Amino acid sequence: MHSRQVPVWFSDGGPSGEWHDFSYLQPARSNRNIATSLFLMLWIAILDFCTPRTNFSVLYVAPLVLLAQSGAMKSGWRIAGLLVLLTYGIYILKNAINPSEGGHLFDYRLVNRTFVAVMIVVMSQVLRLWIRWREEQHDAEISEDFRRQDQEISATFAMLCCAPLIVLIALTDFLTPANFNWPILYSIPLFACGWTRSRPLLWSMLILLLVLAAAAFIWGAQPSTDAGVALQRNRMLAGLGMTIVTLMLHYWLGREKPGDR
Repeated sequence: MHSRQVPVWFSDGGPSGEWHDFSYLQPARSNRNIATSLFLMLWIAILDFCTPRTNFSVLYVAPLVLLAQSGAMKSGWRIAGLLVLLTYGIYILKNAINPSEGGHLFDYRLVNRTFVAVMIVVMSQVLRLWIRWREEQHDAEISEDFRRQDQEISATFAMLCCAPLIVLIALTDFLTPANFNWPILYSIPLFACGWTRSRPLLWSMLILLLVLAAAAFIWGAQPSTDAGVALQRNRMLAGLGMTIVTLMLHYWLGREKPGDR
């Protein structure tokens, strides 16, 4: 007779099934996450379309992570493609309907949309790697010593990748005009920081990245246009995207280690 035991993806004792089993045995929860993700996509798209000179597409990271949690990242490329299409499509529509609000089609705003597209594609693949790594970590045939050693190696490798990427983004952000919203890309190393499984480190990293984003905007190269308010708003949205990633990782790590608060 089939067992009715529900596997837990993040648990100290290891799951009784893999990620796809978790989604199969709890279709209501998975469908709820997917429905919420689609609603968020629609809501973000509407906000993006209705607000000139505002790049709400940076918030697509939220439904992307929710879809990963629902187990839908097997179609990661299609999901990323849809979000990239929305990112560029709404931008083109906004300029076609009201070109006076946006100026030229090919300017720094298109570069910022490309930053979003890069972030979406990279994050979708990092999420797939994260899920696969967690499944391997919870394999019942793996010894505890090997699991602990693999976690330490993964955490070290993640930090070695995060540090130079953060430095590169920060330097570029300081040296280029403030029109270019480089902090959009900070979500990538921030999520990779989750491999350390340290919630204090995760929040410390968020604070550091927010400070770097603000410092580059204030003391970095001056913007080449007079759209100061719009630039500030878009940079704040990039910070909001990073905060969303941190909150979701905080929740995931909390489920993984219930005693670690």
